[in-house]
Amino acid sequence: MTRLFIRFYLGILFILVIAWLLQTWLYGKRMEPVYTNIIRDVYFGGIRVARQKYIFGQELRRRGDSKAEERLFNEIKGQYDFPVRLHAEDPDWDFGAPQPGDEASQRWDRIHLCRGTDHGLGEGLFIMARVRKGESPVLLFGPLPELVGPPVSEVLLGVGAVLALSAVAIALLLRPVMKQFQTVEAAAQTIASGDLSTRIEPKRGFASSKLVQAFNNMAGRTESMVQSQNELLQAVSHELRTPLSRIHFATDLIRTANKDQREEKLLALESAADDLDKIVGELMTYVRAEDAPKDAPAPFKVNDVIHAVFEKHSPLFPDISFEASENLANTTITADVPGFERVMTNLLANAARFGKNTVRVSAETKDSEVIIHVDDDGPGIPAADRERAFEPFVQLGDSGPGVGLGLAIVRRIVENNGGAISIETSPLGGGCRMRTIWPA
Repeated sequence: MTRLFIRFYLGILFILVIAWLLQTWLYGKRMEPVYTNIIRDVYFGGIRVARQKYIFGQELRRRGDSKAEERLFNEIKGQYDFPVRLHAEDPDWDFGAPQPGDEASQRWDRIHLCRGTDHGLGEGLFIMARVRKGESPVLLFGPLPELVGPPVSEVLLGVGAVLALSAVAIALLLRPVMKQFQTVEAAAQTIASGDLSTRIEPKRGFASSKLVQAFNNMAGRTESMVQSQNELLQAVSHELRTPLSRIHFATDLIRTANKDQREEKLLALESAADDLDKIVGELMTYVRAEDAPKDAPAPFKVNDVIHAVFEKHSPLFPDISFEASENLANTTITADVPGFERVMTNLLANAARFGKNTVRVSAETKDSEVIIHVDDDGPGIPAADRERAFEPFVQLGDSGPGVGLGLAIVRRIVENNGGAISIETSPLGGGCRMRTIWPA
């Protein structure tokens, strides 16, 4: 986890450094055109006037005033705080051709802003004002004063300081998150070592509270599953021991029995083997019921399945009256049909076994759920034993033949279909009511 945090933080630092270098490049690129535009706005108007004044001085000199050009040139120099001089025009200097219809270009076609290093004039910016096209000299203004503002180095230092503070702030913010994930990692390693009771203690202000809750739920479910498996193994070993003991005992008797007794002992051996096969079959069904249903859930009429199950049980329980409420005819649920049929077969068989005269199936619809009740008029199940009745290999009182997996299988099938099951008191003389909930 620490290595992951370091790798993540180094990635953030790399992004901040790239941002700083990009800011440096953009600042340099952005400031140069801004400075150039400011120079044009500030100086070009006055320099155009100075150029016209110098041209006027030349005209006066030609008319006989020999000092006019020099006098006006000195006036021009006195107007500026930076050097102004006459310079021979280089044929390679490009003042830029005026664009047709461009008033600004026509206005400044004789004035040019350039870097001194590009024309052998030295460092800084210069302004050239051509007096007449193709004639020397030109008026040369500069080097111009630098733009007033913070130096580039200071600006970049400030940006770097902001990014450095951001890196520190990110580290401080990530530190508690790293500690929390280290706590989760330590708990996971403890569980992996075998201590399934380990949980993460939620702390106030824990940023990953949902993660902690999910982890504790996962750990609790894992511990419960392992505990259930251990209990199941113990119960299986106990249940298998009885028919195996009968088989061994019958085998020993067969060895010592005479010819007339061997048939009776073989029948006992076959009965024990049948019981063993039944236990294994119930175990396989119980294990398979833990997985999702093989058949995709689909809507179907409950009434059709219920009457099909009635036809199977009626010959087995001739003294029991199987009844279905009228609303079953219009009741539809969404589930896998084989699973639903298995649930109803088990519940109706139990109800018929313990009922006295009547077994009734009814339904009611609430919102997006359908509740199906299986009622009998038998002795019922005490409230204290109702939850235990769904545990594997639990048989309450005189439950008759079976290994105690029927209701455990039923609950798994119902829950796999997105429903629930519970035991209540039946309105039929206080018997047992099996209340199952299914998606409508």
